[in-house]
Amino acid sequence: MVLVNALYLKAQWLEPFKEKNTKPMDFTRADGKKVSVAAIFRQANFAYFDHSAFEAVEINLDSPDLMFLAIKPKQDITSLYRVPKEISLKELFGEAKYPKVRLRLPKFKVNSDLDLSKSLDQLGMG
Repeated sequence: MVLVNALYLKAQWLEPFKEKNTKPMDFTRADGKKVSVAAIFRQANFAYFDHSAFEAVEINLDSPDLMFLAIKPKQDITSLYRVPKEISLKELFGEAKYPKVRLRLPKFKVNSDLDLSKSLDQLGMG
């Protein structure tokens, strides 16, 4: 048995966003406050889904087993709470269209600390 105390996912975009297309953009936070952020931009054909509560775009990563799903609520963030929890990605993208999309996203980096003690205990590895 090997116990790992850190897991890293350092995935890259399948088609990288060009740095020259990074521009300032107004972004509305969940609390309604607008802030200026650096935004990445690309125009391409993406898997796109239009739900009554949100729009979603699939962005491929450099691994065929991974993808990034960008979801934009049509109203405020609370409208996403009304989306049925049982909606699956298969259902979502079974109805996807592949139009040319002008995609602009805030630049971001995600870090997370997870406590896996309980999960490892349940697997008999605690």
